[in-house]
Amino acid sequence: MDEQLRKVRAFNRFFAVQLNLFDRHTLGTELTLTEGRIIGDIGRHPNWTANDIAEHLHVDKSYISRLLQKFEKKKYIIRVAHRDDQRKKCIQLTASGKRLFDELERLSDDQAAHMMTKLSSEERHLLVEKMNWIQSVLQK
Repeated sequence: MDEQLRKVRAFNRFFAVQLNLFDRHTLGTELTLTEGRIIGDIGRHPNWTANDIAEHLHVDKSYISRLLQKFEKKKYIIRVAHRDDQRKKCIQLTASGKRLFDELERLSDDQAAHMMTKLSSEERHLLVEKMNWIQSVLQK
C-alpha cells in the first residue's frame, strides 16, 4: 500500500502542476481556485443555495458565505427566493457574473485543449476513457 500511496500522491502533484493549481489566481483571472469553482457551480446550477455549494465543494459554509458576500458586492451574484421554499435563497449570476462565468468556461476549455494538442486522437480517446474510469472508481 505504501508504494500505491506514493504513486497516487505523485500523480496528484503532477496533475496539480498541469492545471496550474498553485497559481494564486485561477486561469489568469482575479479569482482564486475556490472562487472560480463557486462561480462555475452557480453558473451550472442556478437553483443551488449556499449550503448546496458548500456541500458540493466540501468547503466550510462560513467561508462560502464570505465569498458570496464578496461576489454580491462585485455584483456577480444575486440571491432569489427558492421556488419551493421561500426561506431558502438560490444564488444566481447577474449579467456581469454570467460574463465572468463564460470567460472562465472559455479559459478552462482553452487550458484543456492546450493539454490535449500534444496527443494523438487515439491518446485523447484513451485519456478521456481512463479519466472517466478514475472518476467512477473514486465516486464509490
